This record gives sequence, C-alpha cells and structure tokens, in this order.
Amino acid sequence: MKESTRGGVLYILAAAFFFGSAAPLTKLLLTSVSPVTLASLLYMGSGLFFAGIWLVRRTFFPTNHVREAPVEQRDLPWMAGSALFGSVLATIVLMISLQYTPAATAAILLGFEAVATTLVATIVFHEQAGRRIWLALACITISCVVLTWDPTSPFGFSLGALGIILTCFFWGGADTNISRHISGKDPIQLVSVKGLSGGITLAVIALALGQPYPDLPPHSRRDDRGYSRFRGNYDDLFSPVSTGPGCRTGRCTLLHQRYSGSLSPC
Repeated sequence: MKESTRGGVLYILAAAFFFGSAAPLTKLLLTSVSPVTLASLLYMGSGLFFAGIWLVRRTFFPTNHVREAPVEQRDLPWMAGSALFGSVLATIVLMISLQYTPAATAAILLGFEAVATTLVATIVFHEQAGRRIWLALACITISCVVLTWDPTSPFGFSLGALGIILTCFFWGGADTNISRHISGKDPIQLVSVKGLSGGITLAVIALALGQPYPDLPPHSRRDDRGYSRFRGNYDDLFSPVSTGPGCRTGRCTLLHQRYSGSLSPC
C-alpha cells in the first residue's frame, strides 16, 4: 500500500470511529438537553471552532490558506441545500429518534447512509455501481431491516429506528449528493459556514418550540450570599462616616473593628 493511500485509509478509519461514537455520546446528552436545542449547540460549536481555525490559518498561515479554493457566490445554493438537509432536517430527526432507540442500535443503523447515498447517486445522478457494491449494500439493508423489526410495535417496526433510516436519506441521499458539487472548495470554510448556518437555524427552531437551553453549572453562577457579604465588608471599609465634632473635616473613613482590632477616628 502506498504511503499516500495508507494516510487516506487512516483518515477514513478515524472518521468512521468519530461517526460511530457520535450516537452513544449524543444519547447521553439527551438525558438533560432537549433534542433540537442539543442539535443547535452541536452545530454552533462546530461552526465556531472551524471558523476560528479558518481565521487563524488566514492570519498566520497565508501560504496554506491560498491553496484552498474559496467559497464563491455561485456555491451558496448548494451550501444552503446541504445545510437544510444535513444540518437541520437530518439532525432534528436523529435527535428525536435517539430518544426511542438504543445507542448501539442507532450507531449500526447509521451505516444505512451508504445505501441511501448509493441509491440516490445511481437513480438521480446516474452513477455506476458494480456487483460487489450492490452485494455489500444488500447485506447492510438486511441487517438494518432486522434491527428495525419490533414485534411489539403496532406497525411491526420501531418508529425510532425508522427515523434513523430517514436521517440516513437526509444525510447520505440528499446532503452527500448535494455536497459533491462543492467538494473541491475549502473544507474548513465549508464546515464553518454549514455549522454556523445550521446552528443558528436550529436555535431559532428550538426557541420557537419552547425548548430551553441548559442552565449554567451552579459554580458558574454568582453566590448571592457571598456577594452580599463582600458588599457589606466593602461598605464598612470605604463608606464615609461622621465622627462628630472631634474630627477636623467632620467626615472620614473608619476601619471596621474586625479589620483594625479597635475603632479609632482618623
């Protein structure tokens, strides 16, 4: 295997690892955060992170920055479609479906994205697929049918699992095939724009649905009692106090007895 090919394989394996671990980690967060709110936070975070990387590269590494093709005005419709299907619709359906689907099952079902991508690519965009590809896709489809089958459900299938299958069509069938038109552009810029636009849209939807954002941790809030004690001590130290006719100015600052050990006029 060539060194360049080996590097590409490692990147693909790393992407598969992060993609597969997303479902169980997201499942944990859904116990305390509303689904659409969590989706907005995830995409907003990714958008801000990669926007920061883009600015750092543009400022301090201009040589590397100019190597990437920038996003142009003609790319905006494709980016809007990618953000709509990939960032908004797919993420909302996935977050809701994860509430009713075990994390391990969801992680395996997300493999159906390959099937959805190939179906749309061959039917809509008339791309070619060989026998081995169809055989592999058939195996994935059979495994997903087994996982979605639920004899206790009135429909015979788990609605949560079917929602994840729908997510795969949004991500793979629509988003991936739309993104192919802008795949040659700067990837960091694409991710940052897609993350910020999707995060803002999801935040608006979350507010419209009345889904609250998580509260700040207790230690990050101001301790009102501690603030009151500090304010009281501050007033004791610096508030002007009249000392009567014995003081030449009539007003001066006294040190509180707790600090000076005695109460004496200035």
